[in-house]
Amino acid sequence: MNITEMKTLAEILAYRDRKIADLQIRQKADRRQLLKAAKEKKSLHSTLDSGGISCEIVCDNGSIAHINWPAPTLKSSISTIAVKNQIRAICGEKCRFMFKTTTALVPSVVSSDFGWRAYIRSSLGARLGNKLIKLCESTSSPRVSYETKPESETR
Repeated sequence: MNITEMKTLAEILAYRDRKIADLQIRQKADRRQLLKAAKEKKSLHSTLDSGGISCEIVCDNGSIAHINWPAPTLKSSISTIAVKNQIRAICGEKCRFMFKTTTALVPSVVSSDFGWRAYIRSSLGARLGNKLIKLCESTSSPRVSYETKPESETR
C-alpha cells in the first residue's frame, strides 16, 4: 500500500469513526426517550420474579426491544456516618438485631433480601420499616437490549 492509499484509508476510517460517535450520541438520547416512554406505559409492564419490572416492545420489522428495571438490592454495608445515624434513629434498640456492626452497618443475615425486608417491616411497622429499607437499598439503572433481524430479512 502506497502513501496515497494509506491517506485515503485513514480518511475513510476517520469519517466512519466520526459517524459512529454521532450515532452513539443519538443512540443514548433515543434510549433515554424510549425508557421514559416505556416507564409511563404501565400496560406493557410485567413483574419479574425478582421484584423488578420488564417491558418488551415488538417492532413492525420483527426487531424487539427488552427493557428491564431491576428491583432495588440491599447494600452490602452502610458506612456513611449520616446514614448510620439515621438508621440508628429509626431502629433504636432493635438495631443490634437488624444489623451487624463492624466499621459499617451490615444487614443481618436472613434467608433472602425479601426476608430481611419483611423482618424489618414487622419489627418497626410499615412506615418506619419502609424508611429504613430505603436507606439500605441501592438501585440499578434500567437496561435496554435489542433483538434485530438482518437487514435482508426486514425488507
